[in-house]
Amino acid sequence: MFLKQQLLNITLPPNARRYHPDLVRWCIEFYCRSPAAYEHIRASDVLTLPSPTTIKRYRNFIKPQPGINQMSLDEIERVSTSVSELVGFLTLDEMKIKENLVMKDNKLVGFVDLDYSGADLSNDIATHVLVFYVRTVKRKVSLPIAWYPTKVTPAPALALIFWKILLECESRGLQIHAVIADGMATNRQFFKLISGKKEISLLEPLHAPNPICPSRPVYLCSDPSHLLKTARNSLFSSKPGGSKYMNRNGKDILWTHVVELYNTDKDMPLLRKTNLSLAHIQLNSCTKVVRHSKLWRQVSNSQSRRLSIVMATKCVY
Repeated sequence: MFLKQQLLNITLPPNARRYHPDLVRWCIEFYCRSPAAYEHIRASDVLTLPSPTTIKRYRNFIKPQPGINQMSLDEIERVSTSVSELVGFLTLDEMKIKENLVMKDNKLVGFVDLDYSGADLSNDIATHVLVFYVRTVKRKVSLPIAWYPTKVTPAPALALIFWKILLECESRGLQIHAVIADGMATNRQFFKLISGKKEISLLEPLHAPNPICPSRPVYLCSDPSHLLKTARNSLFSSKPGGSKYMNRNGKDILWTHVVELYNTDKDMPLLRKTNLSLAHIQLNSCTKVVRHSKLWRQVSNSQSRRLSIVMATKCVY
């Protein structure tokens, strides 16, 4: 399909070209990641791709309004009518944005706006955007369902928004089986509120009741990538002169142990057993925060096994 469309479009003038929806989605993602790289591919004539103006029209087709997006609900309802069962989950996260006020359609945009969720409006300028995203297991649905400009969303407001989104999704045939959030204190309090439990046990699954289907609870999950990143950052701070000191059963857990493993492998490159690099060892403010980076994943179980050998023998190979 892709090659056939490319061969066809290359013979047509720009205003007569048509693109498959899958190609448009890929182009939107490509352009959002790197507009310069996208322009370079188009200018080199390697591929015939939509212009940036076309990409922006597709990207701005849905008018962003705070609250639950009606077009997302309509899409969920459309997909649910074509399948026998639609199983999915919700994710939520807050993203940092630049503080600013913009005049759009005779309205000032940029203030905290959580009135739809039942929380009080304020005159504060928003510093974050809270986004609820819905995905199905087979990716038939994968789209943002609600967003709110905020500063720090309190747990009661998160709970109110969640119950409203759960009702909207379930009433349209989308079965919500789980909610995934990072390990922030606000999200942990949010989990306690909707589960009805005062304390979160680490020995049993945590779930919230589903008023729409009482026999099917909604499981509450912490984002594994955020937990791994947080654990790596805590280990990085556990060192001489650091802000933490970690130990278990009287034995130190220090970042200097990871540095020692890196130096050992660096001295013997032909026999190195890990993927550690200088970027893993010398973290900065960016690599501490960026969650999609591979750096936190590579300080992993294989590295820990290797480290236990090095620390036990004090010699390698």
